[in-house]
Amino acid sequence: MFAVFFKNIKFKAASVNSKLEFLYLEVGAFRREVCGDSPIIDKWMYALKNLSRLEERPTALRERVFARLFEAAKIAAYTKEERNQYENDMMTENDYRNTIDYARDEGRAEGHAAGLAETAQSGMYLGSAFPNSRVSLPSRQPAQPVTVS
Repeated sequence: MFAVFFKNIKFKAASVNSKLEFLYLEVGAFRREVCGDSPIIDKWMYALKNLSRLEERPTALRERVFARLFEAAKIAAYTKEERNQYENDMMTENDYRNTIDYARDEGRAEGHAAGLAETAQSGMYLGSAFPNSRVSLPSRQPAQPVTVS
């Protein structure tokens, strides 16, 4: 095990082999405040150290990744009843979304089949490139000899 210092943050790393290495962060040793232009590692250390004490997200932690972190922390703090209600709501929402997706896929398949049937009925696959006009593709029958008198 060896220790690494990066901008006054102490890391402990243990190398198991050349492909696997563990990195230990001493979150309790982090004592800095963060602002909007602080490095991302400082923001993560601050968030991990102070997450249990924060009532709302600080302005310095407005990136999307921290929104996901605070949302997960909020869900983790639910009571058993709130968690059951949340899970039921999520299942209902997923069922609704899957129903809409299934109906959309079925509608596309039905429309595709109807389009193929209409195309086949109009003669596109029967040799006529322009079914409603007098122009058509040549037939596949051999040509008749022409006699000139």
